[in-house]
Amino acid sequence: MSGRIHYEIIQENSSKIKLDTINMHQSSNTFKSKIISIAIAILVWFVVFCVLHTLTKFEKDNYLVEEKEDAENYGELLRSSVDRELNSLLFISNGLASYLSVYKDELDPIKINAILEDLWSRAKHVRNLGVAVGYRFKYVYPVAGNERVIGVDLHSLQAQWPKIKMAVKTRQGILDGPLDLIQGGSGIIYRYPVFIKNQYWGMLSTVINTQPFLEEAFQRNRNSDYEFAIRTQDGKVFFGDPNLFKHKRAILIESNLPNGKWEWVIEKRDIQKPLYFYVLDALSIVLSIITAAGVYYYLHERNSLTKEALIDSLTNLPNRRYLDKVLLKASIDAERNHELMAVMLIDLDCFKSINDTRGHAFGDAALVRVAEIIQSKIRGTDTLSRMGGDEFVLVLNHLKSPNDAQKIATKIMDAFKETQSILGIPVKLSLSIGLTTSIIKERINIKNLLKHADEALYLAKGEGRGRFKVYEVTQN
Repeated sequence: MSGRIHYEIIQENSSKIKLDTINMHQSSNTFKSKIISIAIAILVWFVVFCVLHTLTKFEKDNYLVEEKEDAENYGELLRSSVDRELNSLLFISNGLASYLSVYKDELDPIKINAILEDLWSRAKHVRNLGVAVGYRFKYVYPVAGNERVIGVDLHSLQAQWPKIKMAVKTRQGILDGPLDLIQGGSGIIYRYPVFIKNQYWGMLSTVINTQPFLEEAFQRNRNSDYEFAIRTQDGKVFFGDPNLFKHKRAILIESNLPNGKWEWVIEKRDIQKPLYFYVLDALSIVLSIITAAGVYYYLHERNSLTKEALIDSLTNLPNRRYLDKVLLKASIDAERNHELMAVMLIDLDCFKSINDTRGHAFGDAALVRVAEIIQSKIRGTDTLSRMGGDEFVLVLNHLKSPNDAQKIATKIMDAFKETQSILGIPVKLSLSIGLTTSIIKERINIKNLLKHADEALYLAKGEGRGRFKVYEVTQN
């Protein structure tokens, strides 16, 4: 509008000049017309340049935001990998504590050592398992290399004692470290107190070899575009470059651990502007005659790109970025209408094996088929999205009771009892599902819903896959 007004004013002035001088100097009129034309061209160039410059700046800012989101997503992927590996090791102490509580009257050194040997042989990256009766270590496996632990009184471990004391007081497991070990080297220690007949009996210790454990947890998700580091709650960096925590553009996230946390920092190694940014800067000067139709075309194309960024290209389902909006809207609707919403995390079982044995094209076709089947079993108000890989998220809203969500989960599981045809090959597919439901009249915490669904999925996989598990919510 501003450009058009200026254009009309200048055109009016141009006419007056021509009328005043037409009989005096024809050559002067020609010269002045050229000047006016140049002025209009400059004005058009200036307006278009400002528009393109603004849009280019917005695009650059958006690119940086996307880079940040990608780094956050990569950090979440790393964190979830570590959490899964860590939880599998922490269950060793929990299981052993249950055994000691149940068979308290039948315990003897031979049985305890045999159990420790069996548990140690099944675990990866565990340096040793220890059992302190009271506060003094009585059993350690393997003994070789850990002889100095036997007979040690936990009270004498001054650096570790505060957390040991907290574990006994809270009756919960506590993760400590990485820290220096009395038998040499360093490791992460998980302490778990054992209570028999409501009385403290002893302490279980699982010592994890830190570096091998972390390297294996990260192995499948390594991305050379990023570098990251981890530090303990007290600021001790035990993985990666400590200087990353000083970088302003690095992304910080946290991992919640038993009675503690780790802090992560993730940063892309070299954030360089794409070449087309420089091209846009040059075109901002050259394209002085771009019209509103050109601007409209640019905005139209950009909106199309934004829409594509919200859709998974393989399955045409909403992707992770769009899922956040779906979850937010579903939670708002549920709270406003006093209804329930539910979240399902769905994994295609043995997907890696499918890819390895039949190829990635077959694996992609299997994912598309899974999406089609699930879509056919849900309601029009429900939203299925693909998080990446073989992971899907189903958001259910307008539920009257938790049974409504479980019925839908059952329908989905039943659909996969039949043999499917993938690229003309009959194959049996199965799913593991973790389900959680909100509570009416309580504020919905989306992060907790996803966490609870993930825990239920973990249980489903742990019990043999091909089933769904429900996270049991206790209403206050």
